[in-house]
Amino acid sequence: MANPFEKRATEYLRDSDTFLSIVTPEPLKTFLETPAQEERLYDRLTIITGTPGSGKTTIASLLQFHFVDSLRRNQNRTGYSSLVQALTACGAIDEDGRPRVAGVRLPLEAEYRDFWQLPYPTATRTRLVLALLQARAILGWFRNITMTGQYRLEDLRLVARPGAQAAVDHMGGLNPVAARDRAVEVERAVYGIGAALVPPNSEETFPEAARAAYHPFDVLEAIELKDADGPLSVQPLVMLDDAHTLHPNQLAELNRNLARRELRIARWVLTRVDALTPTEALLSATSTGTASPQIGRDVTHIAMQKGEDRESQRRAFRRMARDMADRYLRQMPEFSRRGHDKFSDLLETAAEPLSESTLHKLRREVDSTCTALRITATRRARFAEDINQYCAGTKSTDVGEDIRLAMLMILCHRYAKRVPQATLFDVVEDADPAKPIKADAAVAAGARVHLHHKFGRPYYYGIEAVCDAASDNAEQFLHLAGRLVAKAETRIVRNRNAVLEAKLQHTELCAGAEGILRAYDYPFAQEVEALTKAIAKQCLDKTLEPNAPLDGGASAVGILQRDFDAIPASQPRLASVLQFAVGYNAITLAQNYGQGGKNWTLLELGGCVLVSNGLTLRRGGFLERTVPQIAGLLPEDET
Repeated sequence: MANPFEKRATEYLRDSDTFLSIVTPEPLKTFLETPAQEERLYDRLTIITGTPGSGKTTIASLLQFHFVDSLRRNQNRTGYSSLVQALTACGAIDEDGRPRVAGVRLPLEAEYRDFWQLPYPTATRTRLVLALLQARAILGWFRNITMTGQYRLEDLRLVARPGAQAAVDHMGGLNPVAARDRAVEVERAVYGIGAALVPPNSEETFPEAARAAYHPFDVLEAIELKDADGPLSVQPLVMLDDAHTLHPNQLAELNRNLARRELRIARWVLTRVDALTPTEALLSATSTGTASPQIGRDVTHIAMQKGEDRESQRRAFRRMARDMADRYLRQMPEFSRRGHDKFSDLLETAAEPLSESTLHKLRREVDSTCTALRITATRRARFAEDINQYCAGTKSTDVGEDIRLAMLMILCHRYAKRVPQATLFDVVEDADPAKPIKADAAVAAGARVHLHHKFGRPYYYGIEAVCDAASDNAEQFLHLAGRLVAKAETRIVRNRNAVLEAKLQHTELCAGAEGILRAYDYPFAQEVEALTKAIAKQCLDKTLEPNAPLDGGASAVGILQRDFDAIPASQPRLASVLQFAVGYNAITLAQNYGQGGKNWTLLELGGCVLVSNGLTLRRGGFLERTVPQIAGLLPEDET
């Protein structure tokens, strides 16, 4: 069987059973549960933004009615019950296990942008696109409901909001067959205008179906079904996916129309970060564009890579990634036949210690360091005792002699920086440091990254490393995990142990991260690459200082929040570069990060950038920089 990890986009999974067997419920819980509980998910325009591969399309696909109905009717199947629970938590299924919404996903990758190129006024172009979307939404709702085989079109009943009789007449009435026929007529007429080699000269020459009023979104309030358990009323939900393919002004017009409060249908717009303006992408935006409706009041904004609680978001992504990988792995008979049903079990978690010859070299380096820094035997013994106490009490098993020696070297360098500097004629004394020095997990983290760069000790291995290297992005995780699964599969075919040692994991993750970075092709990609490489070099230089001042090292640069807020206005080129860096996982923003009595915005390097440069995946370590210093890292503008 082909490796399912390589078929990462869920749009390629045409079979519903295959799709439902690999979908994890975690994104629904992480991103939709809270707004659903706060009753702001289905009553107003919801804009969901995320990086490519973050799971927007998967969420939209799962919320389609035929998937929801299939899940609730077959929830006793393996893996289905957890999805039903997640759909219940996000309000798509009620407490009695019945659907509450009838979702349809409309991808905007097709011909919608072509309408913006037509030689008509903005209002006409917008009206044509809205008519086409509304017609296709009507057809999509009917198709989703009837394709389950449980409902007939003739048995449906459309429910209109009060006082909309004129609009009801123009949509073909509330009879579902008549409404379907009217939607087909409108779709055919509007599509003919947009797809014509030579568009009509004026609106007067449009087909009648394209000129007449058609506003079913203004009319519909619910769709009633004849269910086996009694009458069932569901709220129509339209999910406009890949909205970033629209022209920016076209998208702004669409958002303004969909944000109107009188609309009773649920409507979502799913888009990438790069479709926003730099101000919206980088700052805490309060609107969706010029003269647009207000975030929070008229619009619910769900950012899939911009959570307030980053630690909780990282833990949630790890859970999602584990579950997703396990579901994918179960699709591969080679692993299931041998009882391998958990991806994490294929990854060795024991570190590979240094060879004896390398250890001997490290011991000599420690001795020479102690001599050069005038560390007394008593002080060295005290450090060694502290290190042994830490290693005895930690849960980590990666505390072998190589780690202890590297920790000792770091402590010696810290001691040398915290005691008064002696002159050539001073008598060496075992002075106490100005600040206490202790051996802890932070020092051990510094020791590991130092050993990696000095002696090539494997640094990235285990399931958490794979998850964190993906920067909370599902597609990147599957790409990295797929490389490891392919290696394990080859071993199985050759009748070898499928579990991968740390060194091989490290090698594959580094190669995978570099491959992801090379494959990116987007606006300002060269500038993003130059910026992230320069930041990574500065972080690495700081990380490899002998005293490990930032423990496990730096993974970000920090700019004062007030200075960062001014970037879109004062540094438009830098703002655009940062927007696409954020939009494609090269940089993650952590705003209002408090440290040292100041508020910072951290420009955290993406997981793949960190891995390709040998930097820590741990968060928190950053270098203080100014806006001009960051802008100075960009290559010269050749335009």
